[in-house]
Amino acid sequence: MDAVPFEEFLSGPHGGGGARAVLDVHTHEVDILAAVGVRHPLPQEFGDWVLPVVTGGLIDGSAAAGLAPLCVVTDEGDVLGGQDAPVVLRVGRFELFRGITGRRSPAQVRGWDWGGVDPTPYLAHFYVLGPREDDLVE
Repeated sequence: MDAVPFEEFLSGPHGGGGARAVLDVHTHEVDILAAVGVRHPLPQEFGDWVLPVVTGGLIDGSAAAGLAPLCVVTDEGDVLGGQDAPVVLRVGRFELFRGITGRRSPAQVRGWDWGGVDPTPYLAHFYVLGPREDDLVE
């Protein structure tokens, strides 16, 4: 299948289900590889597409709840949210993706660099697939 029409479909009004499927497939691919001891980096193109999608709920949900504006900055150079936000989360792409997809516990996410701010109120808006209770280290 040619990638351009598929990407246009995913970005269009009927692509929500397809976009969720792509997110789900990649999440489980990394789960399986991690189970056999392979750390699979987040592919650049996938990260470019998925990180704005999955962090949008965190950034928008936090703002709607009246929390201070949040910016997410990855170790790889992504800047998601307002650059002038008073709360800045700094984390690698892989950890961010694994965390938001429920593969990191709230304790692990709290341990990331939140710029000295208590992240607890933000966690209600953080997880796309819900949090895990115990720590997972890959």
